[in-house]
Amino acid sequence: MMIARTADQRRGWTILLGAASIMALATPATAQEEAPAPAATAASDIVVTGTRVRDPNLKSSSPVTAVTNQALLLSGSPTVDRLLNNLPQIAPSQNATSNRGDGIVSVDLRKLGPSRTLVLVNGRRMVPSSGLGIVDLNSIPSALLERVEVVTGGASAVYGSDALAGVVNFILDKKYEGLGLRAETGVSDRGDGTNRLIEGTLGASFDDGRGNVVLSAGFSRRGEVRAADRKGFGVSINGGSATAPAGRIDNIGLNPNPTAGSFLGTGGTARDYAFTPDGNGIRGFINSLPTATTPGDRYNFSNKEFLQIPLERLSMAALGSYELAPSIEAFAETYFTHNEVNMRQGESPLTAGTLSPTNPLLPQVARDMLAARPDPTANASFQRRLTELGPRLQTVTTDALQINAGLRGDLGRDWQWEVYYGYGRSEQTRVIRGGASQSRINASLLGCPAGTVEAFGCRLIDFFGPNSLTDADVAYISVDNAKDKTVFTRNAASASITGPIFQLPAGAVSVAVGAEYRKDSFRYQPDDIRRRGDLAGFYPSLPTAGSYDVKELFGELIVPVLADLPAIHRLTLEVGARYADYSSVGRVFTFKAGGSWEPIPDLRLRGLYQRATRAPSVFELFQGGDIAAQTFSDPCATVAPTGAARPTPTAAVATICQLQGLADPRTAGFTQIISTLDVNSIGNPKLREETSKTLTAGAVLTPRFAPGLSLSVDYYRIKVSDYINRAFGGVNGVIANCFASGVTTAAAYAAQPACQLLSRRISGELIAELPLANVQTLKTSGLDIQANYALPLDRIGLGDIGTIDLAGTATYLRDYKTVGQDYVGRISQNFGGIPKWRTSVDLGWRNDDAGVRLQWRRIGGMVEDISQRHIPAVNYFDLNGRLEVGERIEFYGGINNLFDRKAPLVPNQIFNSDTQNYDIVGRYLFIGAKLRFRP
Repeated sequence: MMIARTADQRRGWTILLGAASIMALATPATAQEEAPAPAATAASDIVVTGTRVRDPNLKSSSPVTAVTNQALLLSGSPTVDRLLNNLPQIAPSQNATSNRGDGIVSVDLRKLGPSRTLVLVNGRRMVPSSGLGIVDLNSIPSALLERVEVVTGGASAVYGSDALAGVVNFILDKKYEGLGLRAETGVSDRGDGTNRLIEGTLGASFDDGRGNVVLSAGFSRRGEVRAADRKGFGVSINGGSATAPAGRIDNIGLNPNPTAGSFLGTGGTARDYAFTPDGNGIRGFINSLPTATTPGDRYNFSNKEFLQIPLERLSMAALGSYELAPSIEAFAETYFTHNEVNMRQGESPLTAGTLSPTNPLLPQVARDMLAARPDPTANASFQRRLTELGPRLQTVTTDALQINAGLRGDLGRDWQWEVYYGYGRSEQTRVIRGGASQSRINASLLGCPAGTVEAFGCRLIDFFGPNSLTDADVAYISVDNAKDKTVFTRNAASASITGPIFQLPAGAVSVAVGAEYRKDSFRYQPDDIRRRGDLAGFYPSLPTAGSYDVKELFGELIVPVLADLPAIHRLTLEVGARYADYSSVGRVFTFKAGGSWEPIPDLRLRGLYQRATRAPSVFELFQGGDIAAQTFSDPCATVAPTGAARPTPTAAVATICQLQGLADPRTAGFTQIISTLDVNSIGNPKLREETSKTLTAGAVLTPRFAPGLSLSVDYYRIKVSDYINRAFGGVNGVIANCFASGVTTAAAYAAQPACQLLSRRISGELIAELPLANVQTLKTSGLDIQANYALPLDRIGLGDIGTIDLAGTATYLRDYKTVGQDYVGRISQNFGGIPKWRTSVDLGWRNDDAGVRLQWRRIGGMVEDISQRHIPAVNYFDLNGRLEVGERIEFYGGINNLFDRKAPLVPNQIFNSDTQNYDIVGRYLFIGAKLRFRP
C-alpha cells in the first residue's frame, strides 16, 4: 500500500510540474465572471435570462452574472458545481460529494434551498432527479456549454414555480460545426481524488445550411478521498459512536441496571455496561474513544468514511434543427446521462437489539447484573457495532433522459413564436450492502425462542465481545443487494409569442405572452426489508408516490418610456404576470414590476419588485417517512457524548425530562450516549404554496473615461412567507421549543405542539418525528458587489502584448432570519454555515493565444452554534492558465487551493468540518487539452 501511495504522489507532482510548465510558457487566459453580451444576427438568436422578450437593445432589470465556458474549463472539475459554488451568491451544495447524499449536483441561490432555484437549459426546464424537484447538473452536457447565466431575485412571473430565489440558465451551442475533442486529468497532491474526463462533439450543417445536427458524448470519473487520508479527519472530534464492537447493555430508566459501584465494586454510578475485550466480562461503559494508553468504549467510524465520494458519469446529447420554410424551423433536443456514485460508511451499528437475560451464550457476570434489576426477567436493550460485516456500501445510479421537440418561426415585423413539448424521466436505483437483518439478530439475542427456528432457521450467535462472529454467523445475518428505486417523470408543453406591439419615440413597446402545461409524477419504492425496518445499519423508509399538474398563462411588457433627453439617456419600464392553476394548491398569481434608468450612458440604475411563488414538490406533499440521524444536544444530559460534564438542568427542564420517562437528572444524572438522534421526516398533502416578495435595486457604472471598467452594486431583500420546512425549523428547534415551554403536567406535555413530536426509547435516547408545514417566514437581505477592469497593455505604452484583467465579486449578507433567529455568521445544524461575507477576486493576463489567472476566494469567519467556537475566515488561492498551439490545439492546466489550505475543524459536524463551505481535498492539480477541427 505504501508503495502504491508513493507512486500516486509521484504522479501528482508530475502533473504539478506539467501544469506549471504550461503556465510558465503560456501565462494563460482569464475566465471572466461577467460575460460580454453574445453576438447575434437576429432577435430570435438572443437569449436574455430573466425575460422572454427578445430585443437586441434589452438590458436586464435583474442582477445577472454570466460564467463562460472558458471559466468552466479552467475550474479543473468535470462537474460544473465547483465553478458555480465559487460565486458568492450561491450556497455550496454538500450533496454532490457528501458520503450521506446521492451524488446529485445542485445549485442553491441565496441559501434558500436547491428546490427554490430553477435550472434551465436553453431557457427550458430539465427533468429533476429527485422528488424535491432538484435538477442534477450532471445531466447537462458540458461539452456544448457556451455560458451560464445566473439571475438572482426571483423569476416566477417569467418562468413559473421553483424560481423563488432565481434562475440558473445553461446556454448551449445549438449550431456547433466541426469536430471537438477534450481530455483532462487531475489529482490531489496526496495522490487521491483523481479526475479523468474525455468528451467529443461533432456538428454539421446540411441542405445549404437549412439544417444542423450536433452530437456530443462524454465520460468522466472522479476518485474518492478517504477521511483517514486527511489530517484531522480520520478520528471523530465529536467522540465517535457509542455503538462499539464489544457490545453494550443499555440502562433503561423504568427498569434500571444496578450501578457499577454496587455491582462491580468499582466504577461509580455507571449504569450502562460494555463487554470486555475478551467477551467474558462486563464493565461500566467508558464514555470515550480508546487511546494507546487509556481504554474506552466508544467507536471511531470516521476513518472508514469517504470525504469525497467517487463518481462515474456518461453523458450524451443530440441537438438538431431544420428550416421547414423560410419562416418556420423545427428543432429537437435529447439529453441522456448515466451517473454512478459509491458511498462508504462505518460498519453497521445495531442500535435496537433486544437481549434476553436467559440467552445461553450470555456471560455469567452479565446474567448476574441483569438479575439485580427491579424486574430481572425483562428483556434488555443491547447495542453493538457489527464490524465483522465490513463497511456499509451504497451504490447510487441515476439515469436521466430529457427530450424536447418543437417548432419556432418568424411572423414578420420582428415577431417570433415557439411551441414545444418536453418529456423527461429520471430513474435512480440505490443498492445497499453491508447491512444486517434486525429480526434475525433479535431472534438470536432472545435465545431462539419458539417460532423463530421455523421462521428464520434461527442461529445462536455470540455477540458478546469484539470479533466474536464467525463466517457462518455473518452469512446468517448479512443483507446484501437491498434495492431502493425512485422514478420521476415530467410532461411539459409550452407556446409563446413575442414582438413589438407599437412604437414610441424611445423605441418599440415589446410584449411576450404564452401558455404552459406541466405534469410531474414521482414514485419511490424502498426495498421491502427497509420498508419493514428490518435492515440494521440503515434507517427505515416508507414508499412515496404522487403527482400534480399545472396550467399557466403568462405575459410580459417592456416599455421604453424616454430616451436621449437631458438626464434621461434611457428610461425603460417592465412588467410581467403569471396565472397558474395547480391540482395541488389551486390558483396562484405572480407578478413583477420595475425598470432601469440611465441618466447618462455611463450609469444605469435598475430595480425590480417581484412576487414569486413555489408550489410544494411531489415529495414534500407525499413523503411516506424517512429516518435519518441529526446532531443535537440533549437538554436532560449532565454528561456529553464526549464524557465532558454539562451544566445541571434547571428545575423546569428536569420536569420535562421526567415527563418523558427519565429519572430526575439533577439527582440521578443522565449521560447522552450518542451525539445524534433519529428523526422521522414525513410529508404533508395539505401544504400551501410558498410566496416571496423580492426587491432588488442597484446601479451599474461603466465610465467612458475608464474604458474596460465596470462597477455594480445591488441590494436585495427577500421575504418568503409560508416557507416549507420541518416543524419549528428542524429538530433542534423542536427540542428548544419543547424544553422552553414550561409544561409541568402530563396533560400539558401531551398538548404542547413541539413536545408531541418527541419521545424516548427505553434506553433513554431521544427520537423525533418531523412533518413538513408552512410554519415559517424566512427573511434575508444583503448586497452583491462586482467590479471588472480590462486594461490593454498597449494603452500604457507596453505594446500589443495582451490585456490585464481584474475581476471581483463579493456578497455581504445582512440577515438570514427565520423562527426568530438570525443565522448569519453561524454554522448551525439547521442551515449549515452562512458566512456574512463571501468574496472572489481574479487577477489575470491574456492575449489571443494564452493567459494566466490567479483567483482568491475568501469565506468569512463564523461561529459554530453548539460549542460557540469561532472559526476564522478562510482564504483559498487558485492558479490556472491556457495556451493555444496553432488554430486547433489548446492546452490548459492549473492548481486549485495553491497553498494547500486545510479545512478548519468544526465541532458537531459529522465529518469534523463544514464540508459545504470548506475545501477538504487540499491542493489539487489538473491538466487538459482541447482539439477543434472546423469545416
